[in-house]
Amino acid sequence: MVTDTTPIFAERRFPVRLDTVVPDIRALYHRSKQECWNPQRDIDWGSFRGGDYSAEELTAAALFWSRITWIETTGLAETPSLLVRFCVERDREADPKLFLTVRNTEEAWHIECGHRFAELCNGYVDTPTSAAYAASFNRRFPREALHAETSLDAYVAAHCALADGLELALWEGYRLGATDPLASHILDLCLADKRRHVEFGWLYLQTRAEGWDETTCQEIAGYVDRYVRDVELEGYRCASLAPPGQTEDLVAAEAISAAAGLGGVNTERERQIFGAWWAESTERLANLGVGVASLSDPRLPG
Repeated sequence: MVTDTTPIFAERRFPVRLDTVVPDIRALYHRSKQECWNPQRDIDWGSFRGGDYSAEELTAAALFWSRITWIETTGLAETPSLLVRFCVERDREADPKLFLTVRNTEEAWHIECGHRFAELCNGYVDTPTSAAYAASFNRRFPREALHAETSLDAYVAAHCALADGLELALWEGYRLGATDPLASHILDLCLADKRRHVEFGWLYLQTRAEGWDETTCQEIAGYVDRYVRDVELEGYRCASLAPPGQTEDLVAAEAISAAAGLGGVNTERERQIFGAWWAESTERLANLGVGVASLSDPRLPG
């Protein structure tokens, strides 16, 4: 039986305010429209030279691209929920609302790209072999975004600034090692979108930070700490950090795919990226007045 409930917001639409409050986020919205691309129009799927790779490499790449597609699919529910929260919470600015409508479309393109490239390699894999790892994807991010008792600023900090920031750092790592022309092109297109997604998160936090008191900063710090420990350090984006017995096949496949130039990073590089991302993120949060607890994990570089 479900014991926790999500309070229903009372919508108060009027007056409808569409004036620019956060100019930099409004500019991101316009940039998204200007840099719009289409997976069918702008990617030559027929150019893939699968014959250049071994069956093992293609199978590994298919599993790697399937995994990142599983992660990308989260956005199809999370972004609309976040948009609804911005729309129903009183006095929230119009600029984030406009930007999030475009972000969701871009996430759909990323899913399409991951799925199609996995199909070209050796076929899309729709479910992890580990039931425990599959269950770890059933996160309650959309519900948390809509829950009135969840601080919206804390949610943006954890999900739009930090989580999207880790995803960006990882994808930049995938691109750095990618030599296949089609994989490289897909990553380049998606990375341009992801950089805007991360920029949105930090810009919004900077806008809000002036009004935070000590209690708010502690609330944000606590939410971020729980998110990182319960989600990212459990292997959500970095498969090598998952509990034993859950992702060994995924980690091995990613290493093979990365070595072949089809995308991905090996375990050592993945953990280096995680460590660098965390150091940068905590510094940026500290500059906004939010001090988070340090991570002590023997799997991460010192």
